Amino acid sequence: MIWALVRFVIAFLVTAQTIRAQDDNPITNPQGGDTITAGTVYNITWTPTRGNIVSIEIWNQISLRSSFNGTNCHYDSFDVDCSLLIDNTTNSGSWLWHVPANAPVAGNYFLDIFVSDAGFDGPYYFMTNNFSISDVGSPTSTATGSPSTVTGTITSSHSARFTGIYS
Repeated sequence: MIWALVRFVIAFLVTAQTIRAQDDNPITNPQGGDTITAGTVYNITWTPTRGNIVSIEIWNQISLRSSFNGTNCHYDSFDVDCSLLIDNTTNSGSWLWHVPANAPVAGNYFLDIFVSDAGFDGPYYFMTNNFSISDVGSPTSTATGSPSTVTGTITSSHSARFTGIYS
């Protein structure tokens, strides 16, 4: 019961801070509606407006700990719907995210950039709108040749050429 009350108070305070922060949200990528492919490198970008140090967290309504780095988030260190992507990095305006190949395929992801040293106003949470993560893709194939010899290309995130005997 006490933890539910504590979580409610924290959520209220963070929401109030976030609403204030959204007025000047500096996050430029990802945007709401974007699709990011698992197994790729994605450049998260923002305009540094406050503080010198940021942390980036990813959220969804599914458990993320086993797919991402499993580190607790600043907002709620017990919430499995959140995973800390990077902690206490320089507020440079970009960070290259190596999206895990096993990232759950889903919509309703969002990132927050947590600025712990925002000064008198801080800390700040800047949040993205919802985006999706898609699968690395299913391989597709094309084949040409007679019924006994097949030559073709298999394409996914990597390409390969093959020639084989078909029986």
